[in-house]
Amino acid sequence: ADRFVNSRADGVVAVSYAVRGTCIAEGLDPDRCHVALNGLDLEHLVSRSSAGIDFRRRAQYLLLAVGRIDWQKDYPTMLRSLAHLVSRGVDAELAILGSGLPGYESEMINLSDQLALKERVHWMGWQSNVPAWMHSADLFVHSAVDEAHPLVLMEVLASGVPLVATAAGGGREVVGPYYEVVPVGDPVALADGVQRILDDLSNQRAYAETIRHKAVERFDPVRMAEAHLAACHAVLLTRSP
Repeated sequence: ADRFVNSRADGVVAVSYAVRGTCIAEGLDPDRCHVALNGLDLEHLVSRSSAGIDFRRRAQYLLLAVGRIDWQKDYPTMLRSLAHLVSRGVDAELAILGSGLPGYESEMINLSDQLALKERVHWMGWQSNVPAWMHSADLFVHSAVDEAHPLVLMEVLASGVPLVATAAGGGREVVGPYYEVVPVGDPVALADGVQRILDDLSNQRAYAETIRHKAVERFDPVRMAEAHLAACHAVLLTRSP
């Protein structure tokens, strides 16, 4: 379907350079592929508030994940990384916000039980107050294997919460200027990344605070709109007499 559309479109706007690379690899003419990075109004995340969270901590550290419960987010790697952390003596628990296909979600719950994580993994389902959850967590974990330009990572950067993310597609472009990404599908590397931050949590929190406003400015939706307009202008120039 992508190849069919790309062969007939006068221009294609990719939401990241990773997506642009995929389009070109599928045969799209590079001159017809433009980039407009995703943008969001992130100002509401700058003010810290954890009000409205009905959750009682049981462990020293609260890890947070937000996203659909599907293969792209690679929850098996996330769960196995938590099991590694617990085996090392790290007292951590994980809250997962999001929903997905019932069958796949049941598989993930069964996997967490098999890894002896039943008391440490909390499947919270869809939540309306995600910013409050972010402001309640010690660390955000993102284990995706495939990403275009993830909005949730932009929100985490603006919320001032330290994060660990995999080098999946456009996720590298979002967090790369601020954090070192870890390999995709490697639970040990993910656990190592989490432990490095938890072992230095006070400094990591201070660092996360310093980049909040940079993220808000970098992902300003006005920039996204301007990039889309520039792409439209370029296409119109190729079609003008």
